[in-house]
Amino acid sequence: AAKAAPPLRPVRNEAYHAMRWELSQRISLESPRLVKCIFQTGPHAYVARIGSKESTTGTSAKFTTADQNPVQIMAELSDGKQPLLFLPGVDGSASTLRFQHEDLTRNYDVWVEFVDPQDRSSFADRVAITSNLVRNLQTSTEMNMMEKKENPKASSDARPLIMGESFGGLHALGVGLECGSKHLSKAVLINPASSYDRTPWRTIGEGLSQLPEELYYPAGVAAL
Repeated sequence: AAKAAPPLRPVRNEAYHAMRWELSQRISLESPRLVKCIFQTGPHAYVARIGSKESTTGTSAKFTTADQNPVQIMAELSDGKQPLLFLPGVDGSASTLRFQHEDLTRNYDVWVEFVDPQDRSSFADRVAITSNLVRNLQTSTEMNMMEKKENPKASSDARPLIMGESFGGLHALGVGLECGSKHLSKAVLINPASSYDRTPWRTIGEGLSQLPEELYYPAGVAAL
């Protein structure tokens, strides 16, 4: 059974600025300033809001009080557009998003999930963490819609659209089954790894998961 998803935790201060630069390099963004905020969603999992060049919203650097609700931070940083959550492939980098970044951010509030290579969560745990994130995104967008009714860019649908590539497509299917149409608008699957159980990766993955921590990451990189 999956563990209960931990609460969202904003990444702040020095850790925020270091991770902001790292994520901008992964997606080949023009500037780290396009990474508007970062939340830790699990032991080795994060989600970042990626803004457009024209975005006028600030960053989470100014939201530093320990008692501030993460969902309220999400709402204040939103442009009022429908949220789009991108789930990466097995490498966890979301690097292919760089080809669609500009077009997507014009029409959606784009959030990207990142998973460290050291992550050893089960599939059920990953689905639980991301499903919790989807519900929080929906709630924050509803809050934004209530506060900024006059915003001409505001979406009429607060439910996130989820987009998954490769393993992220399989991940998106799991989240879709968990959240349903109550919390999700649509699921877009890009070359989904739905035949995973019929490939060598199933055997390789099971073997990798048994390795000690110091060998897990190097062996995973070699397998990729």
